[in-house]
Amino acid sequence: MPLRSSMSVSCCWWLVKRASFPPLRGYLLSVFPSSHSTHSRENSELDASSSSYSSWAGEEEDHLPPDKIHLNDLQFHAYHGVLPSEKSLGQKFLINVEMKKRRNTLSAFDTETPTPSEATEEVLKAHDRIEHTVDYAKAFTLIKSIVVSGPQRDLIETVGEDIAWQILRQFASVDEVKVSVEKPHVAIDGDLRSLGISLVRRRSKP
Repeated sequence: MPLRSSMSVSCCWWLVKRASFPPLRGYLLSVFPSSHSTHSRENSELDASSSSYSSWAGEEEDHLPPDKIHLNDLQFHAYHGVLPSEKSLGQKFLINVEMKKRRNTLSAFDTETPTPSEATEEVLKAHDRIEHTVDYAKAFTLIKSIVVSGPQRDLIETVGEDIAWQILRQFASVDEVKVSVEKPHVAIDGDLRSLGISLVRRRSKP
């Protein structure tokens, strides 16, 4: 086989192997059928996998970054701090949380009957359920209870630790959480927008 032809076949087979959408994979197989014996095993593997697929998770998409859920600029009046005035009068706290969650593998289904557009809609419907994500209303309520109603802390680092630990404890799909806690109004002789901390905590691997 000429070098150029061999390279073309190899490139086409690489495209076929990387195609995660079965109709596209089937089209590529029909246009570039394998006549070379070295591709016979790959051909059978592709035929076996072309009958079903999952949308946003799977072996072909392990390289994708995790989904992120943001809770931005949550504002609470609370009584954390070292100074007596902070404990008695309180002040505004600004909280930001970013949760990284693992991607969900959807139930596979036959892609021969529906058209690609119908298949896409089926995938979206299957994924469009609250159990496939983090309920951010519950996350907001959890954070508010920690900052406003939880134990009074001297350090905002401790407030951030408590938020991160409780999120990982309450939401099993979250593998990593970033928390920032800021004080917009600080008793310091100087001009500043805010002072604060940020931390990242990850779930321990089993």
